[in-house]
Amino acid sequence: TTDFSTNKIYKVDPFNGSFTTLVGSTGYTPNGIVYDPTEDRLVVVSWGANATIHAVDPVLGTNDLLYTTPLTNIDGITIDCLGNFIVSSWSPDQLTKYDPSFGMAGVDLGAVGLNNPADIGYDPVHHIVMAPNAGNNTVSFVQLTYCNVGIPGNASSAQVRSYPIPTDGELMLEVPGVSWTPYEVMDMSGRKVHEGRWDEGHPIDLHDLATGAYLLELPRIGVRERVMVR
Repeated sequence: TTDFSTNKIYKVDPFNGSFTTLVGSTGYTPNGIVYDPTEDRLVVVSWGANATIHAVDPVLGTNDLLYTTPLTNIDGITIDCLGNFIVSSWSPDQLTKYDPSFGMAGVDLGAVGLNNPADIGYDPVHHIVMAPNAGNNTVSFVQLTYCNVGIPGNASSAQVRSYPIPTDGELMLEVPGVSWTPYEVMDMSGRKVHEGRWDEGHPIDLHDLATGAYLLELPRIGVRERVMVR
């Protein structure tokens, strides 16, 4: 885990409730961190202008610069289905993909609705990057269509913002360039529990669903969205 204030990285033992210092001074302000099992390394992103990305040995704590980005204030980092690294930045509000070697410039994923995206996570089952927005207390769900070839559509159509998360029954959607679409709601076993038509500006009524996680599908545009009902 990273310590933003003291520029340290710690190893935490959750079973014994103890920790040790892995890196006593990083030389930069560490923020998001992820373990890369392919290369057996920790990959750490930093805060500040021209934010840097670093590799840290999980045993020795040695610290190597991987890439200097044009981004400002990188908050989170995760790994997708192909081993690419995805980072979230505050300026610009953006999710950027880097190849595992960091040998090429990053690619903007075109996610919409981001507002100071914080630490991010990747759902390997549904191929969704989840980005909590520190700027407006919402969560953006970004479908990685290149990870799920069974879903038609393209990256631009897949950038859907749903809120509030979790919902008490009325779920609002923002789908760029789409004014209406049929939808289906499945429980986590894949059983269809609800369906209907969504129209821009109108909520999807989920009041009849029990508390839990569901998968919202917009088959007309090839989008899947994980939603929570409370």
